Amino acid sequence: MRFALPVCLGLALSQSGLLFAQSAPTIRVVGGDARTGQARAVVVGPAQLVHTGQVFPEASGKSTSPTPPADQIRFAWGRLQTVLKAAEAELADVARLNCYVATPAVAREVEALLATVYTGTHQPTVTFVTTPLRSPETLVAFDAVAVSHRKAEDRVVPFIPPNSKTQSAIASVMPVGSRIFISGQAEAGDKTMADATAKTMASLFASLEYLGRKPADVAHVKAFLGPMTEADAAVAAIRAAFGEATTPPISLVAWNSSLPIEIEMVVSGPSVPDKPALEFLTPPGMSKPNVYSRVTVVNAPSTIYTSSLFVEQADAAAEARGVFEQLKSVVESAGGDLGHLAKGTYYVSTDEASEQFNAVRPEFYDPERPPAASKAMVVGTGRDGVRISIDLIATPVP
Repeated sequence: MRFALPVCLGLALSQSGLLFAQSAPTIRVVGGDARTGQARAVVVGPAQLVHTGQVFPEASGKSTSPTPPADQIRFAWGRLQTVLKAAEAELADVARLNCYVATPAVAREVEALLATVYTGTHQPTVTFVTTPLRSPETLVAFDAVAVSHRKAEDRVVPFIPPNSKTQSAIASVMPVGSRIFISGQAEAGDKTMADATAKTMASLFASLEYLGRKPADVAHVKAFLGPMTEADAAVAAIRAAFGEATTPPISLVAWNSSLPIEIEMVVSGPSVPDKPALEFLTPPGMSKPNVYSRVTVVNAPSTIYTSSLFVEQADAAAEARGVFEQLKSVVESAGGDLGHLAKGTYYVSTDEASEQFNAVRPEFYDPERPPAASKAMVVGTGRDGVRISIDLIATPVP
């Protein structure tokens, strides 16, 4: 499905913020703060979910000339609204907003925007990560998860920008049903980005087959890769894996790793009311870790999204422990607990922070029920002085 983009993508933000409809009753905000425009958690009831790919200030994702951060943020935010509108969603329907920024200073400008936009009763959860983007001149990108109000279908519906030269979606709408999270998988290949990506996609497709799902059921692909200058090769290999079918929305984060790339997926599954709220699965031929699951299947009707959680501590061990204590508090306030975590994204910016995170995590997770997860060593968490940030997807306790 293709959608039209307006000629002007800029936004005029009034001092009182954008006016938009109240959020649907399928969304419940937990710990929302109108001063910051951010919530600690958002609970989404049974709903069709929009997953957007990374939305940049420019349609191509590649800037041709330097542009001030404020202008880039405004242009990217306008494009995000356009993408959401194509999927019949709006700002009040956003449950999760991921902000990819070149520097913490850009993150602060994005936070200023959010405080202007989300001044009412609805605030989304928000995650920041500092990362190079596909063009050195690009300073910001967004992706989002939101509730769609389009007529229900029993399949993933992709949305392709007009005049696109490829069958690549910028957003997709998942039907109501189970949500499947495949942890990041990585294959070294011959150490080239193209080969490593191709082999990793083959591994992921094998996991899809084990789950009884098809590539058309994939709603979103997120890749952690390094260096970002290899992004074109990675994206081309991902598209090649899907062949002539539509490629789902893609988001990219630069990481520091001995492996070229790690890729995770969000997949649509059927409604299975007689199944447990969460299933923790290990595809054949894979080991079963005790701190994360290879695959989690969410059969529960509702989903909890948390904002990126962080604490500022001089000591890395205290920082790691504080993050998990905060996680426990936030998910419990939303009706969940640490035994009902589905998917985690963990950003660490130093070796010490990574080691302390690994040391503390087993104290909080049930080894029989750890969430699917991806952990990435990144340039930064989007905030000065913060070395660890995590966000989680969970379910309410049945």
